[in-house]
This record gives sequence, C-alpha cells and structure tokens, in this order.
Amino acid sequence: MNCSIIQWLTLGALIVTVAYTLIQVCIMKKQYQNDHERSRRENVIDLQKLWIETLKSDKAIGHARAFIKLMNTDVCRQFWSEKEMIMLIDTKNKQMLFDLCECDKCEEISSSDDGYKVEGKYFITLRRHIVNYLNLLEVIFTAWVNSVGDKDMIDTEFGCHITTDGLNYPLDTILSATPIYFPSIKKYTLDKKEIENRKQKEEKKDIK
Repeated sequence: MNCSIIQWLTLGALIVTVAYTLIQVCIMKKQYQNDHERSRRENVIDLQKLWIETLKSDKAIGHARAFIKLMNTDVCRQFWSEKEMIMLIDTKNKQMLFDLCECDKCEEISSSDDGYKVEGKYFITLRRHIVNYLNLLEVIFTAWVNSVGDKDMIDTEFGCHITTDGLNYPLDTILSATPIYFPSIKKYTLDKKEIENRKQKEEKKDIK
C-alpha cells in the first residue's frame, strides 16, 4: 500500500478519534451543566423548606418584616447597641410588638409619651426574633451571592423581603446600624439598587 495512503488513513482515523472525543466531552459538559442547574434549583427548594420550617418553629418571625419597617434610625441603634429600646408605635401595630416580645399582657411593657419601653427579657426576646429573621435571609442570599442556588428563583421567592418595587428598601435602616453583619443581604440589596439605577437611566434616555 502506498505510504501516502497509509498516512491519510492514519490521519483520518486520528480525526475521527478526536471528533468522537470532542463529542463525548460536549455531551459530558452538557450533562454536567444540566446536573448543576438542577442542583441549584433543588438548593432553592431546600431553602424554601427551611423558610417554612423556621416560620413553623418561630411564628413571631412572620411579624419581623413588618415591624422592621416601623423602626427608625434611633430605634435601630438602640436595638443593636443598647439593653433596651424606646419606640413610638401606633395602636394598630402595638399587638405586633407584644407578639414579638412574647408578652401576654400589654401592661408588662411600660409606655409613656416617648413610646413603649422594651427592656429585660422582652427586649432579648424581641431581638432574638428579628435577628433570626435576618439570619434566615442571610443564609438565603448567601446562596444567591455564591451562585449555589438558582438566582432567578431566589429573586422571585425571596426578593420581596428586600424590596417590592426597586425603590424602597425597608431593611436599609436596621442594616446600616450594624455595618459588620449580613454581608450577603447587603450585596443583594446593592445589586438590586444598581439594576434599578440603570433602568431609570435607560428610561430617561428613551424620554429624551
């Protein structure tokens, strides 16, 4: 057999082998990507289960989000750095305060013109519920920051705890009073704000 023919046959066999190997690599890569995406979705489902189980075991957490909206800068400072806090709260929301404090009788928390004074065991209990809520969100958004959970699913399921309209961020006040904690919540919040800022700039360009 002519030497050149043998060389061509050898080259052809090599090309087929390389092509087959590349196809196998592509298939394996696709399978890996599919498995990875499925794993990320499953991780979010696990986070949803964690959320539900936590709410079952600590029902007062359900009030935490709404209560945080009522906390001004001074109250948030007291919350993190003091052993008590004084807070003005209207009649329709005072039951929420008592629930977070696990207070059976409203008389157990003293009130004055300055507001309700939460101290002692009631302050510890109130802070525990709110910190549990923030810790739970931190776990969830740590999965978002590190891409171990599907980002779109996390955004859909839990983004409302950070903002509902891209303009108001109810956790900003309490988080700004504690600069060293909850980095993942802050990273997610910053990302949402940047997206909203770009959106507003694009809208202004369209108007012009």
